[in-house]
Amino acid sequence: MKKLMISMLAMAAMVSCTNEIENPDQPKVNGNEPVAVEFGQSINLYTKAPVTGDKLASTKIGIWAQKHSGTPAWAATNLMDNISLSVDGDGAITYTTTSEKVYYSFENDAKYDFYAYTPYADKATNGLEITAAGAGTAPNLKVTLDPANKAQTDIMYADPTNLKNKVKSTDPIALPFKHALAQVKFKIQKEQSLSDVMTLSAIKVSANTTGTMDISNGNFTSLGTSGDFIALSNDNITIPAKATSDDSKAIDAGDPIMVFPEELGDNAVTFTIERKDYTFKPSATLTAGAATTITVTVTATGVSFTQSLTDWTPESGTGTIQ
Repeated sequence: MKKLMISMLAMAAMVSCTNEIENPDQPKVNGNEPVAVEFGQSINLYTKAPVTGDKLASTKIGIWAQKHSGTPAWAATNLMDNISLSVDGDGAITYTTTSEKVYYSFENDAKYDFYAYTPYADKATNGLEITAAGAGTAPNLKVTLDPANKAQTDIMYADPTNLKNKVKSTDPIALPFKHALAQVKFKIQKEQSLSDVMTLSAIKVSANTTGTMDISNGNFTSLGTSGDFIALSNDNITIPAKATSDDSKAIDAGDPIMVFPEELGDNAVTFTIERKDYTFKPSATLTAGAATTITVTVTATGVSFTQSLTDWTPESGTGTIQ
């Protein structure tokens, strides 16, 4: 009987141990089981933004993570180093490669800082290139814009303000994306006193094509390599007469373009009207996440223009050229 009792206890112990060996992907919140780091998303969007809707879809995200106990520091190898996350058509985020899935530490005092950007860097297809993190050195994103591409990639980064000092949780880490580039749009009209038919045939903007983005705040440095961004070419847009008291009759001129947030230089914008070039410098600094609309008015003595930042920020500016 004693031998039988001992055998039954041994079997019970084996069954108990077997039940504790579970799928490591199953979320646990106690300190003895692995918990995967999962992600959700949102976008700080406004109407007429380059990316529409409230989520990214059908793209990839690059992400870093630091694990620390209160004082984060970059190292050559971090908890996550530009790991690729895939976003499906409905906006759900998963690890692109299962083997790269990251789990929270068992350390009870561990905290985590996350940094993310999109689209995932691929120099050949989107002009984005990663400089890896190092000891005490944050990674950054080298960006090359293609002036000939009117459908310029909308580079975004996750606002790190909401991604610091996170702790172990089964809830997804929300990635609140913001726009890193600036958008420029154009409108055109003419004074009512001008009865002749006038046409606009070309618009170009001279701006920098290369820069380096700080993944911790989305700011660009090392801007350089000027190029001509073409908003309109080889076209003939009939210029409408201005309304009596406002610019409501002005029409869209060309396509919006995406450029670095910066203050454009002298003669940065060129309008070709009736085969004559008119150049000017916008008076407002182009702002990340802001759509700057420049309205040009043809007058009897030259061209005047006004500009405003619409949809995203309420700034404005004015100026004239002869």
